[in-house]
Amino acid sequence: MRAAATKAALNTLTRSVANSVKREGIRVFAINLAWVHSEGEQALQTGFHGLPENWAEEIGRRMPAGRLIVPDDGAVIDYEQMPAGVFDAHPALAPA
Repeated sequence: MRAAATKAALNTLTRSVANSVKREGIRVFAINLAWVHSEGEQALQTGFHGLPENWAEEIGRRMPAGRLIVPDDGAVIDYEQMPAGVFDAHPALAPA
């Protein structure tokens, strides 16, 4: 629960900072990763930590989704059309 609350807080902080500096042309990004089963992670877990080749399947069964995520699973990208603080007035109501 704490991890989820912390991630949510960081996402909210990132969006707030991004909205506050957007008019200056500054972009703010956050990357919120889970444990991803990638080629690099496979090499790290088997080579450095000495886990067996099937470590991801074994550990993945204990995860909420029943597996580790993989790079092809995608991402959440939130493109807010009207973030707070960017417009002085609602664009549809402002004079042209």
